[in-house]
Amino acid sequence: MEILTREILNQTVGETIDKTRDKLCLLDETFQQDEKDLDELTKRYMELNLPKKEKMIIEDYIACMQTVDARYADISYVAGIEDAIYILKKLDLIKCTN
Repeated sequence: MEILTREILNQTVGETIDKTRDKLCLLDETFQQDEKDLDELTKRYMELNLPKKEKMIIEDYIACMQTVDARYADISYVAGIEDAIYILKKLDLIKCTN
């Protein structure tokens, strides 16, 4: 990838991703419903009478899934930015020098 593109992505991509994603999540009804469902299921899970060892395995599994999902979302966001820059350059809508 070109140096300028990488520099743009590295400047404050994390902050930009978080702000934009948070704003969109607040507006997305499906996400809001999923959050409510997750809260309810979390409460129900916590009430289960499971042995500590089994509960720890389940919690580790859930944490791992969440980490993988969050990282995949971040990578997808950055890929979208890279694709947008590439398209804009191909359409000669932005000029980049190396």
